Amino acid sequence: MKKKRIIYFDILNIMACIAVVALHCHGSFFEYEDSPAWKVTEAVQILAHWAVPIFFMLTGATLMGYREKYDTKKLFSRRIQRVLVPFLIWSTIFLIRGLVTGIHQYLGGRDLIGKYLSGGILGIYWFFYPLFAVYLSLPVLSVLAEGKNRKILKYAIGVGFLCYSVLPVCSILTQIPYNDTLLLPVTGGYVLYVLTGYYMSHTVFSRKVRYLIYAGGITGAVFMWILTDWYTVRDGVASEVFLDYKYCFSFCMAIGLFELCKNIPWEKFCHERGQKILGMIAQYSFGVYLIHIYFVEKFFQFVQDDSIPGMAVGTILIYAVCVLLVLAVKKIPGGKILFP
Repeated sequence: MKKKRIIYFDILNIMACIAVVALHCHGSFFEYEDSPAWKVTEAVQILAHWAVPIFFMLTGATLMGYREKYDTKKLFSRRIQRVLVPFLIWSTIFLIRGLVTGIHQYLGGRDLIGKYLSGGILGIYWFFYPLFAVYLSLPVLSVLAEGKNRKILKYAIGVGFLCYSVLPVCSILTQIPYNDTLLLPVTGGYVLYVLTGYYMSHTVFSRKVRYLIYAGGITGAVFMWILTDWYTVRDGVASEVFLDYKYCFSFCMAIGLFELCKNIPWEKFCHERGQKILGMIAQYSFGVYLIHIYFVEKFFQFVQDDSIPGMAVGTILIYAVCVLLVLAVKKIPGGKILFP
């Protein structure tokens, strides 16, 4: 019997994918100028900053409990087929394109291997490297999904949040240094989001706690906006100081949105056919991520990258084109190797 899809997972998946496209369509944020267009890019960069954390939270929510369904061998087999192989194929495609266009140079075998291992082929593919690290950690992290270890899971999330989300921000604001070897290694990288995603997807919070989470999400967005704007105006360059995905601002936005989507009764607004369509579109998100940057580059060859209507239209148009392209390729024999 086919397992029923969880609607809010699909909703979050689709929203996060669109948000990633929006982030890349509003990349002129990093070239600061005091203009209305730049203010728009700043707003988008901040209000869509939850996208990457949400993807890691969904990874935790869907995979940390894998032992209930299959063994570790099957886990890795699926991740290799569904993520590693397409990543290597598309990395190679973009590498060949780069060699042809002069973006990359062939400097020998060592350099070639280094490009794959360091993420030097395509900038936005940085996401895969911490994702692979998370996959390798899942056999260990999955132990925390056992009911008897729930207190340890909460401990890891709490201490991880203090270490990686709060302490660095406090250090920046107070100019008080700290030794980063104090940080809890087990929640390093994006593991904090993986643990949090699993915990939140398996926890029913009281109304009071939910409202606190929502308030935290709004507060995180407001403070990220205020501090980014302040540092940018002060320094005269677009400030990325508080845009680290692991900082408390992004964390609070991500858990706020996750909890909000979890508690919306989607079944009332979206019946069986609609749920099926959402599930299908959500399955295309990985493919959209793999190829969308090509269309972003092409689109802004014809449209000014600081055009407010252009950035908005580009986000929707590029996402739609990529979804349709992934849909079409998946129907071709062998297409599911490119887009699982």
